[in-house]
Amino acid sequence: MKMTMINRAGVIGIVGLAVAAATASLVSGDEPIVTALRSEVLRAAGVVVLADHAVGPDGHLIDDAVLVVDARGRIREFGSAAELGYGEGEPRRSGGREVIELPDGAVLCPGLVAVGSELWVSGGNYEQTKSIDPSLSVIEAFDGSQSSVVDALKAGITSTMVIPRPNNVVCGTAAVLKTWPCGPETGSLPGDRVLRDDGPVVLALGPSTWDFAGEPTSRAGALALIRREFDSAKDADGDDEASVRMRQLVSGELDSIVWAAEVEDVQAVVRVLMPRGVNPVVFHGGNPLECGAWLKETGKPVVLGPLGFGSGPGQLYGPAALSQSGVEIAFAGQMPVAAPDSLRISAALAARYGMDAAAARRAITSVPAAVAGVSDRVGSFAPGLDADFVVFSGDPISLSSSVLEVWVNGTRVMPGAIE
Repeated sequence: MKMTMINRAGVIGIVGLAVAAATASLVSGDEPIVTALRSEVLRAAGVVVLADHAVGPDGHLIDDAVLVVDARGRIREFGSAAELGYGEGEPRRSGGREVIELPDGAVLCPGLVAVGSELWVSGGNYEQTKSIDPSLSVIEAFDGSQSSVVDALKAGITSTMVIPRPNNVVCGTAAVLKTWPCGPETGSLPGDRVLRDDGPVVLALGPSTWDFAGEPTSRAGALALIRREFDSAKDADGDDEASVRMRQLVSGELDSIVWAAEVEDVQAVVRVLMPRGVNPVVFHGGNPLECGAWLKETGKPVVLGPLGFGSGPGQLYGPAALSQSGVEIAFAGQMPVAAPDSLRISAALAARYGMDAAAARRAITSVPAAVAGVSDRVGSFAPGLDADFVVFSGDPISLSSSVLEVWVNGTRVMPGAIE
């Protein structure tokens, strides 16, 4: 940091010992990671974090940044040091909070948000006898013991939208959960982990929904099913959960996402779903250059990827083209099928192939939070939001940067190797 600090004794004395103990346990592997991480609860009156750089709400990097966290684990203030009275030569306004100065060059970033994952799900997460079932709730298949959640946390992912597998036309309801607490000792579902358990409703189009033993068996059959069931749902008077949710879906009361892997599926969103009152966020893992105009016509953010080093030119250049046309992009984090690092790899590759760096940072933080319907809790630095953030050694969309620390609800849950 280039700012003059008053005193770091409190940080070293109180924080350092706790971090050292937790880090030693992580390295030794003598106890489950959750036990080691739980040992460090820093906040009393809250914390003040000072960083050379931080990711601002619009995705641009802010220099000499300050993040003030209150005792509830919520963000109290965020901005530049000069704006908040922490500039060189100015009096410290810590208000009794711990003041933590990050290493030189470190970047403070909102916790990464992954949408489209199947973490925590066991025993199957889609109905195999019904093509349309909006009442299925993925949270009912929760399994908190999966070790892959720890890997997600280590990669800087603090929240994830878990979805039913997109094998039905109407697959069910997604849930948005925090990745902390995690590990085999947290098999229950603590309330502070759940950001949202009521959506979005997940739809799917294309080959993944075709069932040669049932309905539909083709793209034409799937679209005919949508026309029939969605049109009848508007006037249906059933009071069972599935009927109620279908009426809410077609009336626009419920937000939704749709898995549209191919160009024809994206076109069907505009031609078939939108005229029926359903305007979902599109998940498209193909080449957005082939359907950019259709994706833009939805008027919603678009979820792309995940991208990899073997992705084709259209997939790599597509995010930049779509972003430059005014469409907000989020990158899919399809864990555990895709590695947790695939989220940052997608953003890094998109930036390398022309996507604006600020838009690429938003694509793994604020935009996926908005897609998941939890931007009032996570995804950016703003007063009142949960203090979920990651300390990177450099720019989070640079693959040379590493995760140093992860914080959830104002508590450091993953110490870094620097300690």
